[in-house]
Amino acid sequence: MMDDMGAAVGPYGSISRSAAAAEPEPEPELAASDTQLLADELFAHFDADSSGSLGFEQFVTFYKALDSKASLSQEEWQELCASLEVSPDAGLGREHLDVFFEGDEGDTVRRLHERVVVAARLAKEPCPVCGRLP
Repeated sequence: MMDDMGAAVGPYGSISRSAAAAEPEPEPELAASDTQLLADELFAHFDADSSGSLGFEQFVTFYKALDSKASLSQEEWQELCASLEVSPDAGLGREHLDVFFEGDEGDTVRRLHERVVVAARLAKEPCPVCGRLP
């Protein structure tokens, strides 16, 4: 038996949604500490020389991992660094990458981490995103 909303009425009068009307459960939100850990691992992955900062080339690789169609000129790099009050020669530290993940409850960090860091750990060949060897 169905009610007005299309939900099935159970044998004891309780209402349960039919399988067709069931909505998929959203992915659980990451705790802030989990998101930070994944972001730390992402940073370490793109910081190929382990200098503690991403220079222009390393940042471009990170930026293209976020959006494969993205591009960044030297002038835009200079402007980005100025907006973050960082010397372009010093590059961006781990804390600066948070700007690119604001407001998404860890979704972008999780997806990018899975696509880059996890894939690189499992790969026998260079990372498909940045070319870094496993």
